[in-house]
Amino acid sequence: MVARSLLIFAIHYALLILLIGTSIFMANPLLKAFAGLFTGLVIGQLFVIGHDACHGSLCANRRMNRVIGTLAFLPTLTPFSTWAVGHNQVHHVYTNLKSRDYVWVPYSKAEYDALPAWRRVMERLYRTPFGHGLNYFVEIWWTRLFFPRRANIVRRSRVHLLDSLLVTVAACGVAAIVTTSAYMLGQNVILAIVCTMVVPFIEFNIIIGFLIFQHHTSPDIRWYADEAQWKTTQAQIDAVQHIVFPGILNLLFQNIMEHHAHHLDPSLSLHQLRPAQAALEASLGPGIRVVHWTPKRFAETARVCKLYDYGTHRWCDFDGNYTTKPVPAAL
Repeated sequence: MVARSLLIFAIHYALLILLIGTSIFMANPLLKAFAGLFTGLVIGQLFVIGHDACHGSLCANRRMNRVIGTLAFLPTLTPFSTWAVGHNQVHHVYTNLKSRDYVWVPYSKAEYDALPAWRRVMERLYRTPFGHGLNYFVEIWWTRLFFPRRANIVRRSRVHLLDSLLVTVAACGVAAIVTTSAYMLGQNVILAIVCTMVVPFIEFNIIIGFLIFQHHTSPDIRWYADEAQWKTTQAQIDAVQHIVFPGILNLLFQNIMEHHAHHLDPSLSLHQLRPAQAALEASLGPGIRVVHWTPKRFAETARVCKLYDYGTHRWCDFDGNYTTKPVPAAL
């Protein structure tokens, strides 16, 4: 299993280097952009590998997980230690508990009305099918991962600063290589930077924002404001859904949508998630929410899941009108 994980990591990194090199040497702007789009997919898959390493599920050796996870996260400008705090110690521990979890936490009507006008505009944009990448970039990456302020991280330490500096130095190093190569080849430097770095990063934010939104947002998913009602294990069922994508997309996402299994046991590697999810669904039956993704269902979720009434467990729109029935507990 470890050898397989390392091989997958090595193949993806080699493919990343090949795509960046191809994009640099191609003179045709459309081919450069096309290579950049493929680069975005590869760094997204590397991020999933880094996510496994950060959970300690990629390799048995903790130091090896740290090294591989750090390298896998670099192309997405994700500091390893700040992701570990926000994802492992907050999101997984307090899934869908308001005031603790921060991933796509919905405002109540009163909270939304109290926001400044600019922030209400942002929230409306975030909760459209086209705003999910912007939400990840602003509310997660910029606010909590990349040089996070003390107020936005559980406990800031020196390693968080060092990891953010490492990401910055790595990005500057790649930019210098791309710039020098483009200049020597007589190509447009700005176009080279955009196609090899900017386009893939934007694409990654769109993909991860899109996926995270669907992990924990649905007319059938509960959020909690009362810690007494919220229970750790139950939240991993109530607050999660298994999204089944058509065909090859499930392979591209490397089983990360088998999300109940991941939340109940983060030590499972990406290769183990599919059989573990199948076992859970066979055991718990209707208690496990399985949703087959369609554009229509996705658009409907984005339409109805704007604000949340934590007292009645109902979703509502920005005017406070209920858009769903009360969300029942799964267990």
